[in-house]
Amino acid sequence: MPDNAVMKIIYLGSDSIGAACLTELAGGPHQVLAVVTQPDRPAGRGRKLQATPIKCLAQQLHLEVYAVEDVNAASVLEDIARLEPDLLVTFAFNQKLGKELLRVAPRGAVNVHPSLLPKYRGAAPVARAILNGESQTGISIVRMVEELDAGDIFAQERYEIEPHQTTGSLEEYLGRQAAPLLLKVLDEIEKSSVKASPQDHTQATGAPKIRKEEALLDFSRSASELVNWIRAFTPWPGAFAFFHGQVRPKPERVVVTWAVAEGTDLSPGRGPGTVLKDLSIECGQGALRIERIKPAGSKEMSWQDFVNGRRVQPGDRFRDYGTQA
Repeated sequence: MPDNAVMKIIYLGSDSIGAACLTELAGGPHQVLAVVTQPDRPAGRGRKLQATPIKCLAQQLHLEVYAVEDVNAASVLEDIARLEPDLLVTFAFNQKLGKELLRVAPRGAVNVHPSLLPKYRGAAPVARAILNGESQTGISIVRMVEELDAGDIFAQERYEIEPHQTTGSLEEYLGRQAAPLLLKVLDEIEKSSVKASPQDHTQATGAPKIRKEEALLDFSRSASELVNWIRAFTPWPGAFAFFHGQVRPKPERVVVTWAVAEGTDLSPGRGPGTVLKDLSIECGQGALRIERIKPAGSKEMSWQDFVNGRRVQPGDRFRDYGTQA
């Protein structure tokens, strides 16, 4: 343990949103004994095993890594207890910590959560906030308890959700903002000066894990809702639809990666999903002007390139041919 180390910490995380926090912890006054993360998973077309972003970062930082399927398994609990941590820190770990694990460290466990708790408790707070058209979100640092994201709040900061932000870019931003706030809380915990406020559980809302089929674009919704859909499901799983052209009638699965909402003075087409005369897409209210699109098996391209390549014309349709991903 370094001479200047204040607390011995085990960091539990998996997703890239926690990268800045881990980097700051590793370079700060506390000793990161180990990083616990999810196992390598098959990914991509080749289904090759891929490590979590946090595992890759931990290896770059020369930290000991435990990739575990079940963090509450007896063998894992023994390994963690053997390290004698003072405190556990979690951020986007994607496994729930059981009561035995929460008791391993004498100073308990701290969780970093990217929402204004008690709103958006759960696995997908950033995507759900964008999906619901929220104008603000934030970072909450809380004491971990058995109930998910329900512990007392040590610190909380509020941030605007900008119109250009997607789930990916907003998570990156919030991850960076969380790092100094976490270090401040840890300093207060070490000095026994930290204060915590209970959550108002009557105001709690959920943020369940995103399912691929949710990302299907339903053009009967308003154009502004669909813009939120596209932002919320970028980069994963991608807001998708099925394009049916008159020149190329075979349905083609496409992911819309950016679009803007606008009103339309044009006569309605054949219903929501119809390509209008100005090549915008009719919606339940307003029109969606696609700017970037990614056909299945192809690279992302501009809408104009897609129009030229598919010879898109008014009357073509974006339809629901099922929710298969």
